[in-house]
Amino acid sequence: MLDAAKKVIEFAEGKNETDLTKDEKLSFAIVRLIEIIGEAAKNISEFMRFCFPKRRNAV
Repeated sequence: MLDAAKKVIEFAEGKNETDLTKDEKLSFAIVRLIEIIGEAAKNISEFMRFCFPKRRNAV
């Protein structure tokens, strides 16, 4: 999750909405990375959620 989040930041840095609209590959890459983060987040065990309750809404 952390690697994917770092990549989203790296890819989006210095970009604006127009850049994302014009560059289809960039927008698809960012969307895919966000999907990866979401899939990983929903598979976090209850034990880990219990251990890190303040991180529950971080993503």
